[in-house]
Amino acid sequence: CGELVKEKSVEELSQKLYIVVNEQSDGETELYRPEWYFSTAQLNTVAFSSFFGRALSTKNLAFRTIFVDDPISHFDDMNVLGFSDMIRSIIESMDCQIIMSTHDRKIYNILRRKLDDQYYSSCFINLATNE
Repeated sequence: CGELVKEKSVEELSQKLYIVVNEQSDGETELYRPEWYFSTAQLNTVAFSSFFGRALSTKNLAFRTIFVDDPISHFDDMNVLGFSDMIRSIIESMDCQIIMSTHDRKIYNILRRKLDDQYYSSCFINLATNE
């Protein structure tokens, strides 16, 4: 683990391309970086959540489409299920189109099962392989 960062301000740290957590306790502020404590998979989940949050909150776009290439290949099974629930929630509540690609058959099957086109406005395309 790393040491707490105290010599830099939040503004200085936020200009970098990493996440800084600002924790206040008993009148003292402590800044730390999650990569000191999180696994790579957890950091990828945080980064992906940040990406989706920003993409969904952006206003005045000509069209509301998010393109994602193999977004969850680094997720464990529990996070894949959570991701599919999040996508389902977005489909149900937002006027947004999500186009995703994956090479992982397991992920494709999970998403196809959890986002069945009988119940959701979804479409799955399976590209043929030359095997």
